Amino acid sequence: GRGYSARPMPLGRWGGVAFAFVVVFFLVTVVLPRVMLVQVSFIRFIGLDIFDPASYTTDNWRRMLTLRVNRLALTNSLVMSTVATTVGMIIYSLVSYVVTRSRYPGRRLLDLAGWVAWAVPSLVLGLGVLWAVLLSPLAMLYGTLTVLILAHIVRGFPFGTQIMGSSMIQISRELEEAARIHKASWPSTFRRIWLPLVKNGFVAGWVIQFTVSFSDLATVAFLYGHKSTVLPTLFLSQWSNGRLEEAAVAAVREGWAAVEQAEILDGTLNAAYDDAATFGYSKLALLEAGRSVRVIDAGPAGGGASHGNCGTIRPSHAPPLAAPGVV
Repeated sequence: GRGYSARPMPLGRWGGVAFAFVVVFFLVTVVLPRVMLVQVSFIRFIGLDIFDPASYTTDNWRRMLTLRVNRLALTNSLVMSTVATTVGMIIYSLVSYVVTRSRYPGRRLLDLAGWVAWAVPSLVLGLGVLWAVLLSPLAMLYGTLTVLILAHIVRGFPFGTQIMGSSMIQISRELEEAARIHKASWPSTFRRIWLPLVKNGFVAGWVIQFTVSFSDLATVAFLYGHKSTVLPTLFLSQWSNGRLEEAAVAAVREGWAAVEQAEILDGTLNAAYDDAATFGYSKLALLEAGRSVRVIDAGPAGGGASHGNCGTIRPSHAPPLAAPGVV
């Protein structure tokens, strides 16, 4: 069921060099900055001897965790990132489908327009969204989470469409043609064939886009209000007030919360698919062993445990059978 599949390329003697480069790059760009943030979040004042235990305190964390605005910022960040990422990935999926599968004359222009958000800096994009809102009937939304969500959807357009387009281009057209032969509607085909097959790309894009939205400051720097402050803007507020140690606390809390929520949601999304896949593999193994298997669903056939795996009769209706590459 796939148009093509990616295969690993052996690096030979360069494998060790490539691995060492990746490790060094990871340590310098990911580990070291975060270690320094944690260190600054516990120090009394920047400039003290970092090797002296008396230079460290937990007062910075205590002050930040007791602030009401800190709890508000965390709640707003979760709501903003979850809504923006979910709505955005659905839009990106539809746009990617039009670009990769339709014969719409303007699909290439639509694909090109998707890159506009990356053609300008995030700060400039946020300023553009600000003026677009203020000079339109949407001015009442200024300073609300709605504007922040809109800005993040626009900002994530290039990444979302490309990751979904890369997933969709791997799916063979025969699956959609088989659905049309069986008189399936386009929404039903998209929901029951396309989404299960591109779910890995969808989940990966969702998690990445969530973490980016959760920690992006430049895009929302001009858009937030006192009731819509998020963790990145809280960090900016503490930094501009000269409270660098408390700003480090906000940064550490922001990164920790983003990773934690992304892992929880990623595990939840994958668990739903893994349970169905486990059922399908078990049934297939029993059939290959010559055993008789009866599928019992709480709902109609194809609407529960038997949907999206080997619980159907026609191979064209079971994505793992029609597309071995996804198994």
